[in-house]
Amino acid sequence: MTTINAITKEKVAELYEEAARNLKNAQELIGKHETLSDEQKTQYDAWMANMDEIKNRAERAEELMTAEAELSARQSAQKLAQEKATEEQKAKEAGFEHGWEYAKAVHDWTVNGVRDPRLEKLQNTKDMSGETGITGGFLLPTQQNQEILTTRGEASEIRNRGRVVPMGARTVDFPAVDYSKGEAGKSAFFGGVQTYYVEENEEIDESEPNFKVVELKAKELAGYVEIPNSLLRDSPVSLEAFLQGPGSFGGALAWQEDYDSLRGTGAGKLLGILNSPAAISVSRETASKFQFEDAVTMASRMILSGSPLWQISQSVMPQLYQMVDSNGNNIWQGSAAVGKPDTLLGWPIKWTEKLPALGTKGDVCLVDLSWYLLGDRQAVTMDVSREHRFRSNQTAFRVIEAVDGKPWLDAPITLADGATTVSPFVLLD
Repeated sequence: MTTINAITKEKVAELYEEAARNLKNAQELIGKHETLSDEQKTQYDAWMANMDEIKNRAERAEELMTAEAELSARQSAQKLAQEKATEEQKAKEAGFEHGWEYAKAVHDWTVNGVRDPRLEKLQNTKDMSGETGITGGFLLPTQQNQEILTTRGEASEIRNRGRVVPMGARTVDFPAVDYSKGEAGKSAFFGGVQTYYVEENEEIDESEPNFKVVELKAKELAGYVEIPNSLLRDSPVSLEAFLQGPGSFGGALAWQEDYDSLRGTGAGKLLGILNSPAAISVSRETASKFQFEDAVTMASRMILSGSPLWQISQSVMPQLYQMVDSNGNNIWQGSAAVGKPDTLLGWPIKWTEKLPALGTKGDVCLVDLSWYLLGDRQAVTMDVSREHRFRSNQTAFRVIEAVDGKPWLDAPITLADGATTVSPFVLLD
């Protein structure tokens, strides 16, 4: 899929960090086992493939950043040349021989009140054409900056950390191991396969691997705007390029994917982690609080074999910054000069606006997004119609992508102690 995200140095650094995490996981797996099982080989190959894919994305992003910088430099040089030509034209219209004489006359008039007859002539000409400006502003060329002011939304986490899979048809079935068979003395992580001690000439007890099917059905995510043709014609900015970029449709699509991967109901949209039957809810110690005891309890319910991270509502920030231990001592902030915490219990923190506010279920989540499937049916497409709003002299823009997503685990996993359940999705209730 070709969702357009903002490319920044920080984004590239995150990609390289993610590639390094996959490499570290593969190295640790090799270091722990002299011989790898088929499942471990599959996991090793997946980590190495992810590392290569993410590293290639980072390299491509760096190439785009370099190209963008070169293009920006050329555009700036062209802009300066255009401004110089405009100034020279103004000088000639007013009767000045050189542009610097014109600029000095404007400065003397606006700053020192010294009037130049040539500028008064230009003032009269401009007033007759309908322009005004008693303080001299009419003497300077009007310019519109060739940039639309925007701000950056949150970077997409689900596409960086989730398992993105292509969909060759509208509905795709994915076979998966069924991890629901855990019980006392038996690990659920091998899908029902067990080993036994046997005496000589005894038959080996049979065990069977358990599988299930995860279905993804593509749903269309779309956006639509109508823009006056006069604005498209007269704007110095390419509005079509803006609509495709991170400040418009490009960013809005990625933002909605992330939001629904967390909070979607699954009815006509993605099934979000907060509504997943595999999620575990941990009751908080104190209402409307996030305390150290809550974090530790959540960690104890997380599947520890992957790469978890904290996704936390920004409204929880004061709680974390002022978190104390059981003796009332500050954990993070000894003074206002101390920087913000980037990790909690060793896992990275990602602040987000996409989760509920403080005190609401899901305001703090500990998740491993590799357990989330995001299916791509098609690349993002933008269609333009100048006929639909012909009588209104407007052009219609429509953008569409087809996606589906859900956690591929459908229940918490019971550990071999027979009592503890864990999940890749742990929510604070």
